[in-house]
Amino acid sequence: GRASCDVQLHHKCHTLPEPALERPGKEEASSKGSQQLSAAADLPMQPTEYYPSTSMPMSGWMQPCRSCRQWTSHDMELPVCKGAYTVVEEVPLCRRCQVKVRRALEK
Repeated sequence: GRASCDVQLHHKCHTLPEPALERPGKEEASSKGSQQLSAAADLPMQPTEYYPSTSMPMSGWMQPCRSCRQWTSHDMELPVCKGAYTVVEEVPLCRRCQVKVRRALEK
């Protein structure tokens, strides 16, 4: 037996159907937009910090790999020494370096 699935796929593009979204009236949309703008205006602007000699922001989703310094969006949870304590942190590591670290930890 093959397990049946309740989700029907579109026959043309093999994707899930999109849920119907209710759009707010013009009055609701304009009041929400002005509330969001006023809330954003209240926050102080923080200057964006960039990695030296790049246009890559330090708080972005791309980070340099801690091992080879290649740009990556991947990370790995590793034990990191913080003084007398060891804590688990997400460390940016590219896929190639993740494989190397896993092999080294297995030994």
